Amino acid sequence: MHLLPTHNLESLYVRAFFKPHCDTGFQDLVATRWQLVETSATEFRVVEVGANLGGCIFHAMTHLGDSARGLAIEPYEPAAAALRRTAAVNGLDKQLAVDSRFICVDSRQQFTPSLLTIHSAWQHQTQWDLNDNGSAISGAKPCASLAAVLQEHGIEEVDILRVHVLGRELEVLRSAEPLLASGRVKAMAVAVLRAGGNPNHGQDILGIVRLLRSHGYYLEYLWGELQDDAVLEEFLLNSKRLPDGTSVLFAQLDPPRQPTGPSIHGHSRAYFGR
Repeated sequence: MHLLPTHNLESLYVRAFFKPHCDTGFQDLVATRWQLVETSATEFRVVEVGANLGGCIFHAMTHLGDSARGLAIEPYEPAAAALRRTAAVNGLDKQLAVDSRFICVDSRQQFTPSLLTIHSAWQHQTQWDLNDNGSAISGAKPCASLAAVLQEHGIEEVDILRVHVLGRELEVLRSAEPLLASGRVKAMAVAVLRAGGNPNHGQDILGIVRLLRSHGYYLEYLWGELQDDAVLEEFLLNSKRLPDGTSVLFAQLDPPRQPTGPSIHGHSRAYFGR
């Protein structure tokens, strides 16, 4: 796995633990969804927005076999280049595409990267700042809706969508709303940032829950302890039992199921991500 020569959080994790960084809740979701279609699937499509170095999408690609088709969307160019190198050296470049555009609702917007320090001065991730003065800015990323990007890559349906974009998750989901409304995204893992997202773009958690419920998705949060409308009620109450930091909200078009039979990754269920 190719890493960045910086204090990027995912690079630090891989150097410390010698394995890719991916939450076990997502791994369980991959196992569950694969068991639903394994005997009939010609392709199993996984899309990750905010892929970073690809710990989760590479988990899916390496555990689903030849039927897996993936799209990793990562606008930070050094990370996108590392994703392409990892795919190539592992023989996955024919199955996994990498797109380095920024995902947004309004394609006229421009975003530029800046450094977000996490926990301490020696750990960081890239955050994206909106340029709203209307003029072209050097280094700004092209911006497109997720629906448009998927169409360009020939992806009509998505088996699993993972979204982890430091507070802008609702905008990503809104940019794919035609697919959500028509049931063409079967399952999702969406990052929840209880600290309010990054400093410049606070996350609208209630907006995410309401959007997904409006399109008929079953929800799971907190190890399955909260489901469907109970998730909305808990966030409305701003309950103290909701975890700080980053956790994961799961959404599926059919009622949630636990994997039956051997797990494809051997980890217990947990809902905390990077």
